[in-house]
Amino acid sequence: MKLIHVFAAASLIATAAFADNNFHVGARFAAGYDMVWNVDNSISTNDIMKNLGAPESELPDEQVIIKDMDKLGGIGLSFGLSFLYQATPVFGIQPELLFSYRGRSVEPKGSVEMGQSNNSRNNYYDDDDFYYYYDDEDYYGDSDLGELGDMANMGGVEIELSQWYFEIPLLIRLQTGSGLFFNVGPVLSINMSSEVSLSIMTADAEDYTATAVFGAIAGLGYSINLGNGQMIDLDFRFQMGFTSLVKDDIEIPGEEIKLDGTKILDPKDFNFSLGIAYWFI
Repeated sequence: MKLIHVFAAASLIATAAFADNNFHVGARFAAGYDMVWNVDNSISTNDIMKNLGAPESELPDEQVIIKDMDKLGGIGLSFGLSFLYQATPVFGIQPELLFSYRGRSVEPKGSVEMGQSNNSRNNYYDDDDFYYYYDDEDYYGDSDLGELGDMANMGGVEIELSQWYFEIPLLIRLQTGSGLFFNVGPVLSINMSSEVSLSIMTADAEDYTATAVFGAIAGLGYSINLGNGQMIDLDFRFQMGFTSLVKDDIEIPGEEIKLDGTKILDPKDFNFSLGIAYWFI
């Protein structure tokens, strides 16, 4: 009986809400450009090792340096439902339920750098466990080191991160009499799927990307009243993430340890978008 009472109460609340002319439901679609922030232009293997706790005295002279990861970006889109309760002619609350796609890609540049060493020579292993030797006194700089050099130089290699999110914005809406309005508020983005592609290789990235990220939205738009309670909104939004896209507890396959992925790379999301919403109720 208690369950029946709950459903009855919910039905009465929903009926009252839809009967209220101040409550609106709309369909929303937006497209924009997605990027990342909190990523350095140059990332080296030695910096990563230091961030993971390796003593500086044990760092090798040789290191791979990757550039342009901060340029990760691409076209994104979102669609779903918007709900608006216009409490006063000026103030409203606008929660939304959206599905969002983020497709970011980049062609990074890389090099292998040699440094001075207390040893008489530096060495590298390639995939077949062969050594490459270099004289430290004669060389310092970037080098093409066979297979390792090919991997580091990364010519023409594109990295793409494709993600689907279920997003729940909770926005405050400030409306003016002229139709102009402003939105601002937090947003929770729940990771539904993540996939990373490197050239022709594609892999599931859900074990390495965060389950959910938290951020904020700010935007402005213009509302067109169609009459009979129906409206069309055109808006521009800026969305910024405050938490990392990478997990901080990545499990290493075959090892009983977890790795803080944010100490390797700590990207956070931000994007710009243009959207349209049709308020049919």
